[in-house]
Amino acid sequence: MEEHRPVPAARQAKPDGSGHATPSARAITVQLRTACVLCGEIRQSICPELRKRREAVNMSIRELGRKLGWSHASLSFIESGARPPSPTDVARYLGGCGPGPAPANRA
Repeated sequence: MEEHRPVPAARQAKPDGSGHATPSARAITVQLRTACVLCGEIRQSICPELRKRREAVNMSIRELGRKLGWSHASLSFIESGARPPSPTDVARYLGGCGPGPAPANRA
């Protein structure tokens, strides 16, 4: 006779009867830690590059803020990494900075 084993919590049906597995607390913790690591990587790599791009086109943070309709404080938070930018934020930011300086000709 086959032994009956209880279904792990991660595979039990949701109380709403949808039948979808609910993630365990451990799985949620792992997802949150992964997200935090990715946010840290974004802050370390993308945010300083955004500031460099703005400075390369000789634009002040207030000028860019007026152009985008954002406060200079919001832009400062993004550039410093205090608030990681969304992909949409990055696209708008770079669009506001324009095409950037032309590369130097190499002879």
